[in-house]
Amino acid sequence: MKEVGADISASSKFIYAVQEKSINEALAMPGVPSPSRMFTSTTFQFIENNKPH
Repeated sequence: MKEVGADISASSKFIYAVQEKSINEALAMPGVPSPSRMFTSTTFQFIENNKPH
């Protein structure tokens, strides 16, 4: 994305928050779309509980 001149500031902030804090704190950041938040939260719950869908 960067190579074609796209603004990567929002995604960079999100990735930094995941690396420095947690996925849950990153998902709570303003600007994260609600559907993305819900999908990612559900996915990580499956991972944490080691259960398939």
